[in-house]
Amino acid sequence: MCKKYSLLLYIFLSSHSYLSADSKDILTIRALKGDQDAQFLLGQLHLYGEKKDLQESLIWFTKAAVQGNVTACNQVARAFSLGLGTPRNASRAIHWFQRGAKTGSTESLFRLYLLHKGNGSLVRAGASLALAISQNKNPEWKEILEKMKLNFSPLELKSLEKEISDLKTKIEELPNFTRENPPLENARFQQLTFPNGDTYTGETRNGRAHGYGRKSSQHGESYFGFFENGLEEGYGLAFDSKGLVRFEGTWKRGNPLIEQPISQSKK
Repeated sequence: MCKKYSLLLYIFLSSHSYLSADSKDILTIRALKGDQDAQFLLGQLHLYGEKKDLQESLIWFTKAAVQGNVTACNQVARAFSLGLGTPRNASRAIHWFQRGAKTGSTESLFRLYLLHKGNGSLVRAGASLALAISQNKNPEWKEILEKMKLNFSPLELKSLEKEISDLKTKIEELPNFTRENPPLENARFQQLTFPNGDTYTGETRNGRAHGYGRKSSQHGESYFGFFENGLEEGYGLAFDSKGLVRFEGTWKRGNPLIEQPISQSKK
């Protein structure tokens, strides 16, 4: 992570003072330009700063996570696990811990172990821990796993091996982290207001949303992510008027691909 941003955030959190408007604007512009360090820091700012905004925090963590920031992956998973800025969604939490593991993070696998253990899925918990141990010979983790296996039945021990194999395959098959729409040299950072009252803040080209940005309707719904020639295109998050995640995933020509909807049920 960029040292100057880390220092800036450290000073902010240590003093419990507000980040100056100019400094925050610079950080936001860099984040909108695709700087994953700036995106992660804004997530931290909204999560731990005096003016907390869990929805904004989730937005920025997700933007950093899709570019391969492993700490951001864990923060997104934590948000879905605990319901921070979005309804609780165990499947999405699992997905993001697995995405973190895709980067080679054993911390993500250990957190996945804790999540499964908390949900009572002990065999899956054991598989996550075993896979973490195969990459990081942590003696404390090995001791935990051995104690777990002592309480497993013969059938559970057999299932454990299959779960390890399935988890490894699932992580390997996850898509690589890529930026779908790199910023263009001739893109501008602008704030736009439309005749119907909707607003847009982010990158533009020829007066249209193009690149990173956030669009908000007069009714309270919002979208944050990639745009192309004024339409949602690429990775993005849609929020309803209550600030809950309505959809997370890929968009094409202004419409979400419906295979990745977010459940609105609260657990």
